[in-house]
Amino acid sequence: MTCAGSGCRSLLARQRFRGFIFGHAATLNLLRPRRRSSGYRDYEETAVESVRRIRILLAAGLATRVIAEVLPCMIATGSYLAPTCEEMAEDLRAELDRMNRDIDERLAAREILESILAAESRTVS
Repeated sequence: MTCAGSGCRSLLARQRFRGFIFGHAATLNLLRPRRRSSGYRDYEETAVESVRRIRILLAAGLATRVIAEVLPCMIATGSYLAPTCEEMAEDLRAELDRMNRDIDERLAAREILESILAAESRTVS
């Protein structure tokens, strides 16, 4: 399928994707469109599914460099994705552990800041 000009806009509107994600994903080599002499990109019909998968992985908090590594090893399972091998699942568990540590650190920092502000409100009054 060719995605160029107004045809591309209608495809994007139909799929409810912002146009820039196609170009951005192509820049990161997550999609590989063909280029026309006019500069327009030609996307295969499969690009719509690839962008849906990329958006799921972005929403899961994965960096685009990680997405580039895991995307080829993911299968669709309805609304979500699943890794195709145990090694990939282990890598994703490690990423989840890293996210949980970051969240714990942020919660601790918030608690400290809330304590500082609570003490400030008692002394400023």
